[in-house]
Amino acid sequence: MKFNVKKCRVTRVAHTYGQHNYELDGVKLQEVEHERDLRVEVTNCLKPSLQCLKAAAKAMQVLGIIKRNFVLNDEEEFRLLFNGYVRLHLDYCVQDWSPYLKKDTEFCKKYNEKLQN
Repeated sequence: MKFNVKKCRVTRVAHTYGQHNYELDGVKLQEVEHERDLRVEVTNCLKPSLQCLKAAAKAMQVLGIIKRNFVLNDEEEFRLLFNGYVRLHLDYCVQDWSPYLKKDTEFCKKYNEKLQN
């Protein structure tokens, strides 16, 4: 299997001493602090804060689209739209990035409550 060198990046997860230059086919790979893979933001410290922020922002964006484009007269209509279009952004891959820090769980709870009001 051939790798596309232009799409390859390096993220240091462990503490490493000294600088290492990673190369693939003679091309130095770019070092990044975070990378998005399958819509999950993976940072070099493996904390889910960036994923929580991005998920909440996307959910708020979709909620804004719903509020601008639908006349919601019934709570059941809102619940259907919320569960079908907004909640999936908050629940996507949550088992993998699992917010374990108190600030992240409170952040997600705050946005979940804000979205439901």
